[in-house]
Order: sequence, then structure tokens, then C-alpha cells
Amino acid sequence: ISRTCWEMMGYQPPDRAEKVDFLDYFGILVISEHSLNVARVAVFAVWLAGAAAFFIFRLAYEMRALGTIKKHSKEWDTETIRKMRRRIMMETGTKKQIRIYKSSMTGTPFSAGIIHQAIYFPQTELCGDDLYRILKHEYIHCIRNDILYRLFMMMIRGIHWYHPLIYFFEREFFHCSELACDEEVLKEADTQERYCYAQLVLSMLEAGMEEGQTVYGAGFISSSEAEMKRRILHIMKGRKKAARAVILAGMIFFALFCPVSTFAASRAVAAFGSHIVKAAKGT
Repeated sequence: ISRTCWEMMGYQPPDRAEKVDFLDYFGILVISEHSLNVARVAVFAVWLAGAAAFFIFRLAYEMRALGTIKKHSKEWDTETIRKMRRRIMMETGTKKQIRIYKSSMTGTPFSAGIIHQAIYFPQTELCGDDLYRILKHEYIHCIRNDILYRLFMMMIRGIHWYHPLIYFFEREFFHCSELACDEEVLKEADTQERYCYAQLVLSMLEAGMEEGQTVYGAGFISSSEAEMKRRILHIMKGRKKAARAVILAGMIFFALFCPVSTFAASRAVAAFGSHIVKAAKGT
């Protein structure tokens, strides 16, 4: 530690303490060596650029995509939709009157919004049980505030963009969110109903692959073939315990990941600061 820091803390510095000059910028102590400060700022700039690329730019892209979809949307408020909405509200025990739209710019149903939540459907003709199951699936997303959690996970990914495990955890988090909604929709379903639901997911996947559709990050189907295969298997087998185990493992991982990352970052900053101090002393 430098003599200057000892004096600032009100202690008498030891005889072996070396003096290192610091400058005070708005309460932040910076070593008065321009080239070394540039190196520290450059490291911070690299992290900030990565955080912007993986969170701010991604968020801006999805907001723009959602705005395009909204411009080409029309509220879907038929008697059939109103009856299904009332049925779902009664079954889920919610009073949320979520508005439902149809859009020509999306190929898959999805829910969006944090304060003003809404559900968007493609122009694909859906009716009967298929329409009810998809609507309930997206309604459950809104009730559970999955959109807010998704935004939070995007922010976490932006902060820790340099860590490879965070990509896996984010993908698993979104995937388990879809599985949890599927489980709720199929809570009392038999094998035949599960088969019909799996067929519905596959048909929506085919419809969502059409050209000319605006891509939005959250949706009833995923673009990953591996994830869709896992989802179909989960629908048919109904492995509720497995899905919950994955979510629990993710929560444990996240709880351990944050302090470990903070400790590693603090050690790295300390080592970097020590190197700067030594360079400032000319050793």
C-alpha cells in the first residue's frame, strides 16, 4: 500500500512504504501516470463494449422487432377468444385481462410487455383445442412474469458476457421456462392429448420457418432443433421432476456463480492494481 493511502486513512506509514502519487477525480483515486491509466481504461472499455453488444444492442433489436410486429397487428377480440380467455382466467385464478392480437409479421405466437402485457398470434388459422392450448401457454408466461425474468437474464448475460457458462445457463433458463408452461397446460392431460400438443408444437415450428417473418427472441417455438427435440420428449413423457431438477440446479449454479465471479474479478483488479503500482515505482 502506498504512503499516500496510509496518510489518507489517518495512520503513520511504515518506514518501508514507498510514495506513489495519486490524482483525485471526483473522489476516485487514479495513479498519476497517463500511460498506465490508459491501460486500465482500455480494459474497462472492452468490458463495456461487450456489455453493450450483448445487452443494449440485443434489447434494442428486439424492441425494434416488437415495434414492427405491433404496427402490423390487429386486436383479436372475437366471441370465441373472449370465452377462452375467461376460461383460462378461471382455471389459472388470475384477473389479468391480457389483450390478444393477430399480426402478419410473426410466424409464432408469443407474449410481450411488462406493464402492458399482450399476446400475439400469427395469421395461421387456429381453432378449438389447439388455439386454447397455445393461448393458455402464453397466458401462463404473462401470469408468471416470465418476460421480466427474461429481461433480467439478458442483463446478467450482458454483465458477464465474457464467461462461457452464462450462455448455457441463459439458454437453459429460457428452455425450462417453456417446459414449465407446457407442464401447466398438460397438467391433467392423457397420452393422446400430449400427442396432439406435440403435433401442435411441430406444426407451429414449420409455420414459423416461413420467410418474411420478423424475428422476435421469445416465442412458442425455438429455432434450435436440439431444444425442440428435448421439448417434444418432455411433452410425451411428462418428466416434471426432471424439469424442476434442472431449474433447481440452475438456481444453485447462479447462486454460486455470482460470488465466485465477484471474487475472481476482485483478485484480478488487485493484481492489475499491484502491477500498476510497481510500474509507477519503476520496479
